[in-house]
Amino acid sequence: MPTGPAEHEGDVDGVSVAPDGGTVELRFTGPPESLAPLSRIDVVAHDDCVQLAPVLRWLDDAQEAPDVRRSATVRLEEPLRGRPVLGGTQRLVRPRPGLYNLEAESWERAVVTPDCGHLAIYFIGGLEPLHALGHIDVHYDPDRVVVTVFLGTTEDVSSWKAGPGISQVALIELDEPVAGRRLVDGSLT
Repeated sequence: MPTGPAEHEGDVDGVSVAPDGGTVELRFTGPPESLAPLSRIDVVAHDDCVQLAPVLRWLDDAQEAPDVRRSATVRLEEPLRGRPVLGGTQRLVRPRPGLYNLEAESWERAVVTPDCGHLAIYFIGGLEPLHALGHIDVHYDPDRVVVTVFLGTTEDVSSWKAGPGISQVALIELDEPVAGRRLVDGSLT
C-alpha cells in the first residue's frame, strides 16, 4: 500500500567549493531524480564548520531503485571563510575532557574535508548528558593514518553502554595531510 512521499538525506560523498567560498557543489548518492527529487539542501552553520545535506523526497518506488550518483549546487547565505564543509546533518560533537569509562569505539567512516586540513569522523555514540566523546587520537604512519575515537561517560557508572545510539560526527584538525594514505580505525587494530 503506497504511503506517499517521505524525506531522506542523500549520502554525501564529495564536496567542491567555489573560489568565492559561497557556492558549494555536493556529490551524493540516492535513488534517481525521477523517483527521489531533490526537496532542499539543509545547511547547518557552526562557528568552525558548515554541514550540508541534500534532502530527497522519496516517491513510492524509490526504495526499490538502485542508488545513483547525483549532484546539486547550493549558494550559501554566508561564505565559508575558511570553515570546512561536512556532508550530512548528524549531531556534531566536540571532545569533553574528564570523562569516565573511556573506551576506543569503532567509527563508520572518516572523510577528509575539501580544505584537506580537517577530518570528519562519523560514528555511533550514546545520548548526552551521560555519554560523550572523550577525545580522538591520530597517529601518522608512512602508508596510513590511524584514527581512534574514545567515548566515555560524564559519571562513573558500571553499565554505561545500555541505551540507543545516535549518528554523530566530530571534526578534527590534521597535523599532516592524509595525502593518499589509508584511513584506519584504531579501535580495530
